[in-house]
Amino acid sequence: MRPRNKFYEFIWSILRPIFSLLHPLRVEGLENVPKEGPVLLCPNHSSNWDPILLICALGREANLQIMGKNQLFKIPILRTFLRKMGVFPVDRGHSDIGAVKRSIQAL
Repeated sequence: MRPRNKFYEFIWSILRPIFSLLHPLRVEGLENVPKEGPVLLCPNHSSNWDPILLICALGREANLQIMGKNQLFKIPILRTFLRKMGVFPVDRGHSDIGAVKRSIQAL
């Protein structure tokens, strides 16, 4: 099991109350997500806020590894923030074998 990302936990503790106020969540089926061991979640994005809402719904104990489109990593400040959060880039326009390998290592 990977060690917990303290920066991720800190940001979660800030974002959770804000997003709970701005966009209250109703989570269904959370009991089906295992408490331990790896799990692959493939959310169907209806907006760019979906990854943040998923993080808020699962809690800070979830210790997530998230793929983000590589265009986001071209913005220096955002790239630094995303990397500290444990997000890794994926090239959605091609067969990104590196991102697939990284996601398997995260398990």
